[in-house]
Amino acid sequence: MTRDDITHGMQVLGSDGALIGTVDGIESDSIKLQRSGSADGNHHFVALDQVERVDQHVHLNVTGTAARAGWVPAAGAAAAGAATGGAAHHPDAHRDDDRKGMGWLPWVIGGLILLGLILALRGCGDDDEARAKLDQSAATTAGTTTAGAGPVDEDGAILTRDVEAYLAGNEATPRTFGFNNVFFDTGSAAIRPEDQRELASFAAVLARQPTMKAEIVGLADAQGNAAANAQLAADRANAVMAALVENGVPAAALTARSAGEGNTAGADQGSRRVDLTITAR
Repeated sequence: MTRDDITHGMQVLGSDGALIGTVDGIESDSIKLQRSGSADGNHHFVALDQVERVDQHVHLNVTGTAARAGWVPAAGAAAAGAATGGAAHHPDAHRDDDRKGMGWLPWVIGGLILLGLILALRGCGDDDEARAKLDQSAATTAGTTTAGAGPVDEDGAILTRDVEAYLAGNEATPRTFGFNNVFFDTGSAAIRPEDQRELASFAAVLARQPTMKAEIVGLADAQGNAAANAQLAADRANAVMAALVENGVPAAALTARSAGEGNTAGADQGSRRVDLTITAR
């Protein structure tokens, strides 16, 4: 295994099968995890020497609990990482935040300019078509949009770009992708309103590949009865498949199945999810 085997979007699993997070990139001697899979909303880091093997996922040689045990505030990350050999905030996290601190300024300036143009146009004429175009331009300034939905957040847009690049490339199939932001409430197969945006954006990419085939795999956490959880996982897979079909993906291109309970005990959000495996493109 080399660090080049670990690519953006791969899921990181503990030795007990627990979902630790999703790869955002490699920094120094650590795997940087995306913020979307973190309960505290922060990036976390996993030492490369904790990697046991890499296939479609990154498998660690420590359990999920042990990997998370080293997650501390960024100010103490270097000391905690050295002492535990575990996953921790990267010591450069504050510098990254500082560099990003002013990233909103261009959007604010652009938004004010667009608002001024819209107000000027509305005040001096009745060109409805031009006003509609300016309104759409202002709406999309905040981020990528999909029909009937709001902006797609950073991690969802990254996943969409990764899948689009994979479908256009020549990497071998199959390959599994985990939705960065699509999780389910306990005991439910209903897709949350805030997750519809990522599914709509994802469907738009899949629909442009007429020869693409994919399998949607549903999972559940280990609470309750195993048989009931297996059915719940199937219902989640079918719900996501229906959402993708509703957004333009041919039904014949998709299949859905249950993987039953994830490999973590108790109520773990990372097990209340679906994965998508592209089997042909």
